[in-house]
Amino acid sequence: ALYNIASVLQKQAGDSRVLVLARLALYLRPDMDGAKVVIAATLEANQRYADANAIYANIPQSSPLSWSARMHTADNLDRLDQTDDAVKLLRTLARERPQRETPLIELGGILRRHERFKEAAEAYTDALKRIDKIEPHHWVVYYARGVSYEQTDRWPQAEADFLKALEFDSEQPTTLNYLGYLWIDKGHNL
Repeated sequence: ALYNIASVLQKQAGDSRVLVLARLALYLRPDMDGAKVVIAATLEANQRYADANAIYANIPQSSPLSWSARMHTADNLDRLDQTDDAVKLLRTLARERPQRETPLIELGGILRRHERFKEAAEAYTDALKRIDKIEPHHWVVYYARGVSYEQTDRWPQAEADFLKALEFDSEQPTTLNYLGYLWIDKGHNL
């Protein structure tokens, strides 16, 4: 009951009531991984990333919640300026589940934020190879890889990715803006 109330409150506001209720639930049932996730997510919402990671670390790999916890851990490591550790963890997760593209997309995002564009483009390419059926919501992967290509002077590949992203969402303002300015800078399609 305490866990359920904490879960509901967490969706409304990440305040101390959530932490109290979830910690009480965890006190009563120390193996309740769901309560650990609620606590860690609340700590993340309050930018207490190291504390959140300490909670995530207590979720055993045998738990169904371990995968998500480790994905969050990687993001938090990057926020804590431990980017190399975040990259290493995401690469480990990608090897563990070679059918999943998510860790590679996250990896590309982290690398791109740190202007490691060549590596980011490789991560996005590997992620796209894992997707069985490309769907409209994947426009963002093409856009992000296009940015990475453009930043490493690979204009033909960048333009192709921006156009592919627009095939999925022709009104996407981020892609339209980025591609439009590039065309203007290059004197193309004026």
